[in-house]
Amino acid sequence: MAIDKNFIDQFIKVTSRAALAASYQIGKKDKIAADRAAVDTMRTELNKINMVGKVVIGEGTLDDAPMLYTGEILGTKKGLNFDIAVDPVEGTNFVANNLPGGIAVLAVAEKGNLLNAPETYMEKIATAKIDKGLIDLDYSLEKNLK
Repeated sequence: MAIDKNFIDQFIKVTSRAALAASYQIGKKDKIAADRAAVDTMRTELNKINMVGKVVIGEGTLDDAPMLYTGEILGTKKGLNFDIAVDPVEGTNFVANNLPGGIAVLAVAEKGNLLNAPETYMEKIATAKIDKGLIDLDYSLEKNLK
């Protein structure tokens, strides 16, 4: 079952607002402040959504950063159940040092459909909507770009 478009729009707003909050810290040499701004905003915005959202992949404990922690329950606690994976700022050093590449990351699936992988760093690729099988973490950078 696909997630309703109304939820998708709300999740887009969450990442957009988290990215905006972190953007005020660009170039200020303080990666913790950038992360904290995005984390606080992401938590606030997720808590406005009529859902029971459980963070199954969180961030923070590996590098003592502000965090949305694994096991945290977000949303109004009313509505559909979702699994959530987050990294409010992937690339905190990029943001702190005014470099390209920082991104707000949020993945959401129906409960039971995201791998519960706490304390695990993962390689990620962000793309627009594409056909299945065109992008693969096992492919070389050159093959993925073609």
